[in-house]
Amino acid sequence: MSPELALVGLAIVPPVAVLAVIYGRFVRRITTNVQDTLAGATQVSEERISNIRTVKTFSRESREIETYTKAIQEVLKLGYKESKARAFFFGMTGFSGNIIIISVLYYGGVMVSSQAITVGNLSSFLLYAAYIGVSVGGLSSFYSELNKSVGAATRLWELVDREPLIPLHDGLHPLSPPQGHITFKNVEFSYPSRNDIKVLNDLILDVTPGRTLAVVGPSGSGKSTLAALLLRLYDPDKGVVYLDGEDVKQLDPSWLRRHIGTVSQEPTLFSSSIRENILYGAEEPDKVTEEHFMQVVKEANVYEFVKQLPQGFDTVVGERGIMLSGGQKQRVAIARALIKNPKILLLDEATSALDAQSEYLVQEALERVMKGRTVLTIAHRLSTIQNADLIAVLQDGQVVEKGTYHDLMQCDKGPFRELIKHQTFQEAS
Repeated sequence: MSPELALVGLAIVPPVAVLAVIYGRFVRRITTNVQDTLAGATQVSEERISNIRTVKTFSRESREIETYTKAIQEVLKLGYKESKARAFFFGMTGFSGNIIIISVLYYGGVMVSSQAITVGNLSSFLLYAAYIGVSVGGLSSFYSELNKSVGAATRLWELVDREPLIPLHDGLHPLSPPQGHITFKNVEFSYPSRNDIKVLNDLILDVTPGRTLAVVGPSGSGKSTLAALLLRLYDPDKGVVYLDGEDVKQLDPSWLRRHIGTVSQEPTLFSSSIRENILYGAEEPDKVTEEHFMQVVKEANVYEFVKQLPQGFDTVVGERGIMLSGGQKQRVAIARALIKNPKILLLDEATSALDAQSEYLVQEALERVMKGRTVLTIAHRLSTIQNADLIAVLQDGQVVEKGTYHDLMQCDKGPFRELIKHQTFQEAS
């Protein structure tokens, strides 16, 4: 209709496009910050609510409300900034559209008065320009929402794109269960978050199949790290961890973990029934027979307290097993480890946080289930140490002493005797 009018209408496009690019980058960045800040606020609320007993015990309700309010205020501040930028962007695009219409009307009126175009042509041009303006307005809104979505999804994409250092399914998958011969050969290790601190330093340790090895030592000597390396939650910096003469790095991690039962100091239970928590340890829960299930719960001393509950094994334990006592949770954890009939048991200070009666019941269950299995136990209590076939004393990431309880007690100035004098299990003696 009129190239001159088209040029007038399009003159505003370049500056608006530049503004859109700048706004898009800003929105993407601030949306990412909003998501990070919101995640922090959610973490604060989740931690405080899950530890509400501790909060109430120390009368910190008002303080925690203030902490959460501050976290939410940070989210609101970023939200306000994003809203202001959004209002400015759409205000400018709307203002630019009005400028275009006014410019076209003015220049078109001049052209009509000079008879360069007709009134009909000007009306048609304005109608088409209005259609285009509506479409461009919708496009700018879409562009804004797209950048918000990209900013919000940035952290999610980072997680999706991450490759695990230790893949879940990769490596050898032996046809038969392991015998349980464990060897740590010249192992050195430091945690990724503390590369400058060596937890294990040229450690050498051997566990004979079917025997129980108790690992003792001061806090920070690397006891729990042995269990993490055997489960291949981490790989050693140097040296090799062998299972039946095979480097665990060459084994399929899922196969390896299926044949290792673990019981930790503070077992984590899910907010479901006791039965479901125990069956969680089975590879195929649906195929576990009632006979096998009852055998396991009796071996783990779970049956004694469950039969007193109105709903029995269908009793819901609450979040993190809050409805059960420490000893009851520990026995459920033992049953969960046993349900898959592992050849190897890892006991990480399994009785250190229990009272005498609970310790007796848990220890009785452990002694029953340890028979015929290779057991690596990280011990603090004398009862656990005395019953072990062999004791290894860790200090500064190395085995400084090894032998039976009787042999180590003969060394008056040995590291083990020093631990007996100073560590918590002295009281149990």
